[in-house]
Amino acid sequence: MDKELPIFECISHMAQKNIGALPILENNKLIGIFTIKDLITQINWAKPNLHELTANDIMNFDVITIKTTSLLGDLIDLMWILDI
Repeated sequence: MDKELPIFECISHMAQKNIGALPILENNKLIGIFTIKDLITQINWAKPNLHELTANDIMNFDVITIKTTSLLGDLIDLMWILDI
């Protein structure tokens, strides 16, 4: 998804697909992830301009990736080290 996508479009897309997160891409490169958790914890629901917010305003930029050739054990080790 594009980082400039309005948050309500992100929410609609996630509801239609029954998913809890969207990868955010820029030039076909992963730059972040938009999750329901991020939405709940980072948004100020009292602000009147919610319709102006985009995925870029809410998404998590700290995305950890691995190569498709990585072994499952390497992934488990990384998750253990990073406590995720």
